[in-house]
Amino acid sequence: MAAPTTYHERTPADPEGDVLLKLYSPEGHSTLRVSAKVLSISSPVFKALFNPEHFKEGQALSSSKPLEVSLPEDDADAMTWLCHALHLRPTLDQEPDFAMCEQVAFLCDKYQCAQALIPWVRVWIPKWRGAPVEPGTKKDHFRILCMAYALDDEVQFWRCCQDIIWLGVDSDFPSEEKLSDPSEIGLAILPEGFVGTYTLALLSNFY
Repeated sequence: MAAPTTYHERTPADPEGDVLLKLYSPEGHSTLRVSAKVLSISSPVFKALFNPEHFKEGQALSSSKPLEVSLPEDDADAMTWLCHALHLRPTLDQEPDFAMCEQVAFLCDKYQCAQALIPWVRVWIPKWRGAPVEPGTKKDHFRILCMAYALDDEVQFWRCCQDIIWLGVDSDFPSEEKLSDPSEIGLAILPEGFVGTYTLALLSNFY
């Protein structure tokens, strides 16, 4: 018989929360205690997920016996940071790096909760637009653009587009084929046909 899976407890977003998020990463499995009410207010996706109609008969949200919800597809560290932010926890003593911001942005898009992160968004995008990003290629600028799109920041999205225009258009511009490449996670979040349409617009304006 296989040994039961061991989960370590992460610093809770709500110590008295009524939901245990089960998170997965190469380093191991973990749980994060959160409040269903807080996440439901912030995200319509979570609101639907925690709808009592989806629970088993006789099951109810309770801090003494929290509901377990598995999120195998989500980045564990990014989900932890996001939940702490949504709960306004003072444990956010470290600003996430670019890779973490990117993962948090994708989670915001997935769970439709970007509006709740406006205070952070207004700092992140301008910071990454102005900072040199290694190795300094156009792909980095498109990752920032994708982050702005995922976080519903229309102003910064437009400014990212302007940055790309000033850089010019050449063979480094992402192709439609790249959008279907799973490794291009940032580019894949853009609307279908965006790159092809936008390339033509850039070329017509630039030349």
